[in-house]
Amino acid sequence: MFLKPLAVVAAWLAVAVAQTPVPAPVPADAACVPLPDAAVVAFAVVWRHGLHDDQGELAGLARTLLACRLQRARAAVPDVTASGGDVDASTSVAWVVVDRAAADAALRFLQALADDSMALPDDGLALAQARAALAADDEAFVLPGTVLVARAQRHWFVGVAATPTRTEPATVVAAMQALPNARVRELLRVQRPRRIGALGAFTTAQWEVAAKLATTGDDAAFARTPMQPNGAAGALASEVHSRIDAPFVTAAVPVADEPLPVLAMAVAVARGRADRRWQQRAIEAVARAPFVAWSWLADEPLVLVHRRGFAHRRLLPGERAAAAAAEAAATQGEVLALLADLQQRPPSAAELDTARRSLRREFAIDGAAIAAGESRGASLWLPARLRACVRGIDVSACDRVTAADVHQLWQRRFAGDRVSWHALLPVPRDGFGFSPR
Repeated sequence: MFLKPLAVVAAWLAVAVAQTPVPAPVPADAACVPLPDAAVVAFAVVWRHGLHDDQGELAGLARTLLACRLQRARAAVPDVTASGGDVDASTSVAWVVVDRAAADAALRFLQALADDSMALPDDGLALAQARAALAADDEAFVLPGTVLVARAQRHWFVGVAATPTRTEPATVVAAMQALPNARVRELLRVQRPRRIGALGAFTTAQWEVAAKLATTGDDAAFARTPMQPNGAAGALASEVHSRIDAPFVTAAVPVADEPLPVLAMAVAVARGRADRRWQQRAIEAVARAPFVAWSWLADEPLVLVHRRGFAHRRLLPGERAAAAAAEAAATQGEVLALLADLQQRPPSAAELDTARRSLRREFAIDGAAIAAGESRGASLWLPARLRACVRGIDVSACDRVTAADVHQLWQRRFAGDRVSWHALLPVPRDGFGFSPR
């Protein structure tokens, strides 16, 4: 069984009674969502710096810098307990959520995130580097889904500039740990395009202060730059993973140059079909291996179709069982059957409607939940809105996507002989094997 649990940080804040703020103006081009009756306030900042931007000695730098900024802000405003962040292919996002009565503290936290001239002691910097390296190590070597993503990226984008695929995971982790403190501080001071978002019961004055933290004149820096693959479809490539008891098989589909609304709809419908075809188990979420993985918010160049096979079991005396490779082949057959279904059967009107509703939910703000003090919801919605804003994502464009658009994309991209195949196999154990199927 997959042994390494995910760390889930959720802060639930009490509802406090405070003076109703003046509704803030909502710029058309900013993730600024005033909710005067909300019980919480959230701020977020996005930098144009992601995992695909760093190579060599600077591999993993985006993750390190984000950890340093969060460490610095938490030290500067220790009363804030709900904060976090993440890094994707081309951006880094940090967020903070507080009770509405503590909005000024959240604003100071945001200022500390954005002010890279603030001091960070050596011990705080070392702690931030260690946390960032540990997260990178988990993704590179522990979590099956992210391990397979890395394998697929290296397969399709070997040697392509501005991708993480030119550096092996072990080298990335080592580079993150080896970067000297002085060099980290120097790199923190390099100005990068930055945007600000706000959600909840903030005042006009608070928004005006927050908005000034954004950089200006660099909107083009956030524009999507599709990566063109130079790999090719290939047979199943397998390797052993020490923390699993069942094979994980992944089909990787390069989609970097597809129109985003059509791709988003195609993935959403495919995800629905996979959910109906296969039994959803908690292990897929723990392993970071959902049935169909892709997000237009994360600027991902591949769609991944993951499937976990059956676990090995203790054999009866004298029993003959299938090998791990045979179970992986059978699991690959399940993925091929899903891809064939996508090739052969256009999406129905009901499937398209369900997909549109699921995509709208990614950006919808649940005002009632925010009013009730739902801090975790704010920490999900605001970063999503901010990334959608800087990347020019328009969810309403999905309303114009037709069944023919989706089916044609499936036929272009999702054929079994146009994808690459990757598998992780459990370590062989005496007395254990797989049931033939």
